[in-house]
This record gives sequence, C-alpha cells and structure tokens, in this order.
Amino acid sequence: MSRRRALLRYLAARLSLAPLMLWLIASLVFLLLRLAPGDPIDALLGTRAPESARAALRAQLGLDQPCSISTAPSWASCCTAIWVPRSPIRSR
Repeated sequence: MSRRRALLRYLAARLSLAPLMLWLIASLVFLLLRLAPGDPIDALLGTRAPESARAALRAQLGLDQPCSISTAPSWASCCTAIWVPRSPIRSR
C-alpha cells in the first residue's frame, strides 16, 4: 500500500505543477516573440503597405499596446476556457 500512496502523492505533485509550467512556457514564448527583431506587420503586409493599413493591423492585433496590457485578454480567455485565437492569416 505504501507504494501506491507514494505514487498517488507523486502524481498529485506533478499535476499540481502542470498549470504553472504551462503558464511559464507560454509566457516565455510570448516574450521571445515580442523581443525578436523585425516587425510582424512587415511580414504580413510587406514593407510597401500604406501606413494607415499598418496602423490598423497593428491595433487589430494589439501590437500597439505594451506587453503587459496585450497579454491580459489572452490569459483571461484561456483561464475561462473561451479561448478563440486571432489569426491574421485566417481572417483574410
């Protein structure tokens, strides 16, 4: 019985750490993408796009806001399980 109890304690400990690990990994990926050189707007629209189109897409994707503000809606929707990803490629 003690092996079974030890296994259950081990599984409980691992499962309780899973949300923290997922949050840390997702935050690290988000920060690395924000700190990477280059502009995602250039990759989506090209460098010859008018400034008004670039500003509109930047506002639509939330890239005109600071990192701390732009992540809050994503985390809130993930925590409530109503997550609907916004993809600029699929919305065309």
